[in-house]
Amino acid sequence: MTAGKSGITRAIATGLAAALMVTASSRAGRAQAPGAAPAPAPAMVLTSSAFPDGGAIPDKYTQAGEQVSPALNWANAPAGTVSFVLHFHDLDVARNKTTDDQLHWLVWNIPASATGLPEGVKAGADLPDGSHQTSASGAMYRGPGAPATGPRHHYTFEIIALDTKLDVPAGQDAFETRTRVMQALQGHILGKAVYAGLFRRPGSEPQGTAMVLTSTAFPDGGIIPDKHTQAGDQISPALAWTNTPAGTASFVVLVRDPDGSTNRTTEDGLHWLVWNIPATTTTLPEGMKQGAELPDGTRQTSYGGPGYHGPGARATGPRHHYTFEVFALDVKLDVPASGDFSAVRANVTKAMQGHVLGKAVTQGLFRRPS
Repeated sequence: MTAGKSGITRAIATGLAAALMVTASSRAGRAQAPGAAPAPAPAMVLTSSAFPDGGAIPDKYTQAGEQVSPALNWANAPAGTVSFVLHFHDLDVARNKTTDDQLHWLVWNIPASATGLPEGVKAGADLPDGSHQTSASGAMYRGPGAPATGPRHHYTFEIIALDTKLDVPAGQDAFETRTRVMQALQGHILGKAVYAGLFRRPGSEPQGTAMVLTSTAFPDGGIIPDKHTQAGDQISPALAWTNTPAGTASFVVLVRDPDGSTNRTTEDGLHWLVWNIPATTTTLPEGMKQGAELPDGTRQTSYGGPGYHGPGARATGPRHHYTFEVFALDVKLDVPASGDFSAVRANVTKAMQGHVLGKAVTQGLFRRPS
């Protein structure tokens, strides 16, 4: 080989090496640019092989059947998880004229290594793995039992990941125990996931005595159209309710995202809170106007401002369960709409206690399109 050819060869080799280094550097930069925010951790997901999310719960798992607890599985537990809490409750019930609902199952101190509960968890306050359980029926799973004469009820399973174990024993009163568990987990929530099912006992058709909430925008348990979400026009959907209880003085409408958690607490996403709706009103039209106080005395707020704020669950996570609730009250509420939405919500909720005559629920599912 001549000296000239040797020099050319060395130049080509040097250039090729430099090109490879530039390419590798470019790829590394695309993978994680300096200062770029890390990708969000995958959201927790809760599933069951017993029934589809938002679907009918089979009789086997209810008071119309064997009352066997359904198999549940969860994934994507956040880093740092120390224990889990499972909360299963009936959203359509208003106990003792309060916002407290029916407790069908509460299991806490589930080990961090767990990724599910098998079908047919045995009764007993203290389980072999160190977890504890209770319900309105005792230290056991309580199946759904909505009467055949009323509408289907909305039964919600919530799995909550905590950064601690809870020093709460299983007490004699299930509702007091639930209160203590919920107080103890405030500030410790790392993540949560929700799964929902519908049920009423088989038998006669509904007889029109219990309150019923419906929307022409989406079927109960169905998908909320983009038009009513942050992926579209964020227009509030039309809502209508029937069978107002005697003595009703006003209504409250609450729209929330139970899949969300604010400041590591059980406070979920507030998408709409409307109170002092006149007792003569049985509908909210599509596209309610914004404004803290409306001409008929109705007041409203949300985390997006003084009005409806549409669902916005991200495309990379599971569908969220947006819950619409209407409460019939025997009073009007002396709660102003000014101030932080979270504080206003707390004040409205506090003022409602002891005044709830009836309640109805409808749910819709949503996540942003890819």
